[in-house]
Amino acid sequence: MCSAPRVCTLVLFIVKGPAIDPTTPPISHSFIFPSLPSPSSPPLSPFNNSSRESNPVIQQWMKDHGYTDYSKVEQYHETTLLDLVARLNKQYIVWQEIFDNGLEVLPNTVIDVWKKGWEDEMKRVTASGLHAILSTCWYLNDISYGADWTKYYQCDPQNFNGTKEEQELVVGGHCCLWGEFVDSTNFLTRYWPRAGAVGERLWSPASVTDVNDAGVRLHNFRCRMLSRGIPAEPPDGPSFCTTEWNGITPPS
Repeated sequence: MCSAPRVCTLVLFIVKGPAIDPTTPPISHSFIFPSLPSPSSPPLSPFNNSSRESNPVIQQWMKDHGYTDYSKVEQYHETTLLDLVARLNKQYIVWQEIFDNGLEVLPNTVIDVWKKGWEDEMKRVTASGLHAILSTCWYLNDISYGADWTKYYQCDPQNFNGTKEEQELVVGGHCCLWGEFVDSTNFLTRYWPRAGAVGERLWSPASVTDVNDAGVRLHNFRCRMLSRGIPAEPPDGPSFCTTEWNGITPPS
């Protein structure tokens, strides 16, 4: 999700199995990117050195290429991927670790800020002239008792100590949902209507901040979702919709 008039894509991706071996050539771009609907790719995943330090194949590759620092392997891995994306005329998004670790990126790179202390990170990213999106505030798996949507609604990705020019480099944000305690039985109820609060925050002017007004809109939004067979949770406790979810989802 992003602020209008940006065109944005919601991407859900799951990574399973052993860590990526950065010493092997990347998969063909015709396999990775054929269905991307917009000129962007999903954020490239953080590079986990600990899993590679015990890999004898990677250790031998480092020895053969004269590498002694795992950060250089990271640079090689990410640069190879980013060059591939650039050749496809795709603008890419990377997690903030790529920026924090000093890897070289193209000037039109978008940095996805997801860690705590995001205000300082957004300042550093935009001060360097790069675009940024925010996800720190919007991990929807971090639920609590009561109307927890308000904390998502009140997070403004441009609310950091930056100049007007730096704040304008923030092009939006996205919500995330870790899946350790989420599967097909609770995905929709946990995601909705919380994601609606994130969406309104991102496409609304910064001056629109009234939580009470937003609560009315979110309630109506939830009722529309119920009428379409989506089991969205009550955002503010007991409520009434003219159409209640009947426990049967519509056929796909």
